[in-house]
Amino acid sequence: MAAVLLVIGLYGYSRTIDLVRGPQIEILSPVTGTTYSKEMVTVTGQVQHIAKIYLNDNQIFTDDEGFFREPLLLLPGYNILTLKAEDLFGRQITKQIKLVYQS
Repeated sequence: MAAVLLVIGLYGYSRTIDLVRGPQIEILSPVTGTTYSKEMVTVTGQVQHIAKIYLNDNQIFTDDEGFFREPLLLLPGYNILTLKAEDLFGRQITKQIKLVYQS
């Protein structure tokens, strides 16, 4: 009986641990602090445990594995790109990328 409860408990833990962790964002490129001579950059990364993701308050979309790829025009000078993700429970995470565009 104890073994059955242990198996059920471990299974329940494995299915809910992702819910406890909340949304996660991993930015693959660009690297913060980089200076660009071209006005177009592509923001790429991967998210986990999200319902929605936004880049500078515009909703973007991911593939089935959570990867995103979004082109973005930089303004001359200092640029701050903000990624915000939200899970099904309304929990949010925000990450910023700071770039410089010099034409």
